[in-house]
Amino acid sequence: MLALRVKYSGMPALIARGKGVARRELRNLLTDAYIHIGRTWHRDIRPKHFTNRASAVYHYAARQGEAGNPDPHGFKSSYTGRKLHIAKHTRPREMTGQSRMQTAARAMIAATSKSARVTMNVGNLSWPHPSGRINMAAELRRLSTDDQTTLSREFDRFLAGGLRKLRSRVVRKNTV
Repeated sequence: MLALRVKYSGMPALIARGKGVARRELRNLLTDAYIHIGRTWHRDIRPKHFTNRASAVYHYAARQGEAGNPDPHGFKSSYTGRKLHIAKHTRPREMTGQSRMQTAARAMIAATSKSARVTMNVGNLSWPHPSGRINMAAELRRLSTDDQTTLSREFDRFLAGGLRKLRSRVVRKNTV
């Protein structure tokens, strides 16, 4: 199992309290926004970790046989050489595709008004190699600056839309 925790460091509560939104409604809206962010991460950002470009974007540790990390026994016996020979690709985070399929299958998203937690079965990614320094589960949790911007914008967009809906329901008393 892998758990990714998402927190937003803005001040939506202070903004919303001045707009006539009840605390309970605000908490429910924030919880829904965090669920939306968890789904966005799982749907849009998780697949990026399984592309050829991911090693450079997310700064993964170099594997044996990759540029800058040669294997002392030659390329064919290195991790990258064996992967290229067996699986016919050099994509990070996967050899046979099992880890990619397992993470895509189902994610449990739990949220509160302060954070979200995305939990999924990651199979082999959660097993550290006994002599290795690579934590593949931690690498899967990494966010690039573009990902952080995307999630932040999605959170703001969802929250703004929800606040518009809530404000339209607020009933004001006539004080004539």
